[in-house]
Amino acid sequence: MIGAGVTIPETALRRRNAFPAATGGTESVITADGWQWRVHRFATSGTLTVTRGGAADILVVGGGGGGGTGQINASRGGGGGAGGVVAGPAVLVPGALAVSVGAGGVGAAAGGAAGSAGSASSLGSLAAAVGGGGGGVYNGSGGEGGSGGGNGSNVTAAGGAGVPGQGQDGGSGNFASDATLRASGGGGGAGGPGGTPDP
Repeated sequence: MIGAGVTIPETALRRRNAFPAATGGTESVITADGWQWRVHRFATSGTLTVTRGGAADILVVGGGGGGGTGQINASRGGGGGAGGVVAGPAVLVPGALAVSVGAGGVGAAAGGAAGSAGSASSLGSLAAAVGGGGGGVYNGSGGEGGSGGGNGSNVTAAGGAGVPGQGQDGGSGNFASDATLRASGGGGGAGGPGGTPDP
């Protein structure tokens, strides 16, 4: 998963200093909508050095949350939430931008525990994406995060809350008299809230 990325127009107009220029990360050139774009992709933390300022598109993704586990037979832990997503235009100014790529949360070991939250990712002061919430343990709620973690089974309230504009809420669990039918909620994601099992 990309932790942070910057996309800069890359055409013949660059020779006339019409577009920004930078170094850092894994660089590649792609073609989209009839334009060439230089992409600076960071999968680990580093530095983006802007040598000429201007407009660019940015994408910053937080680390995903770890999943929870059940405590007893037929109990279920919730799914971890996705890391928050910040994407859109930005204005780069000459200088060094610190790029921080957040680690994913740790899934819980067997025996009943909540997953840990993911860490935030950031691109200097331009953008920060919150890490995903950890999945809840059986009988426990999912954690808040960029997208929220899902609840463990038996918890029918709303799942962990996502950050508005960055992600969605986690799903709720269910309760059934037949323990084998109890299920947990899924973690939220940028595209929608976490899944919720049938009652």
